[in-house]
Amino acid sequence: MKNNIKLPNFLCVGTSKTGTTSMYFILKQHPEIYLNDKIKESFFFCRNYKKGISHYKKLFEDVKNERIIGEIAPTYLFEANPEHLQKHLGNNIKLIFIFRNPATRAFSHYKMMTRKLREKRTFNEIVKTEIQGGITNILYTNYVHKGFYDILLQKYLNVFDKKNMLFLIYETDINKNIEQTYYKIQKFLNVNPIKLDTNIRMMPGVKITNKNFDKLLNTANPINQFAKKIIPSRKARALIKQFLTKNSHVNTNIRKNKLKKLKPYLINDIYKQSILNLEKMIDKNLSIWYK
Repeated sequence: MKNNIKLPNFLCVGTSKTGTTSMYFILKQHPEIYLNDKIKESFFFCRNYKKGISHYKKLFEDVKNERIIGEIAPTYLFEANPEHLQKHLGNNIKLIFIFRNPATRAFSHYKMMTRKLREKRTFNEIVKTEIQGGITNILYTNYVHKGFYDILLQKYLNVFDKKNMLFLIYETDINKNIEQTYYKIQKFLNVNPIKLDTNIRMMPGVKITNKNFDKLLNTANPINQFAKKIIPSRKARALIKQFLTKNSHVNTNIRKNKLKKLKPYLINDIYKQSILNLEKMIDKNLSIWYK
């Protein structure tokens, strides 16, 4: 292993189901930004922290002349200890947060786990169970608890300077103003802004039809490594992967009315105070979530 390996100077720490996979492919197009070509997120600062920093360094052995090195890791908002980030990455690490209506985020998360065949409960059962039972040690669940953004963000504000944080809102910044948002992100990361293809999106509302094929597309393996050699363009590989992903899935029919019935309860009775707290913390009007 190289002795002078550079570790990330920026992280997108969350939250999940806010377009972070698309962010990975979009930012990979920029020649000044390095993101690991094999995996989107390492889970190092949460479930893999016990493997030690040498394990994390291996992910960045291929860094060349890129000035900005990062990881898109939406699990870190809920699972990581910010003090571990500070210890290994320093006080000046730049942090990107994307927040989404917590009720719709929870439902989107639930749909994803259903598509992956890892969740068999109804959404109603999940909401009732989590409100009554608290946080579980099954990390891919905790659908409701991952929406208390004020509590999660405060952990980071206790450790890092707010001036090194960029707060984005999924509904307005990602869904409606994506090109302007990626210009803002580039300025925040202090790279020369260029035109990025922001149409690279992962397919929503689909169900995996072949677990092995999905794993093949999304993990390091000889086929992926061969593709990297014969198709050196990151953008081209991203588009090909998007096409293959689209054609390896079929649509599911998890009806939105399952959320519609619960959404007023979740927003008004569960999340309202948390949202109001977050408004003050990030100085943004979030009334689109509760009006």
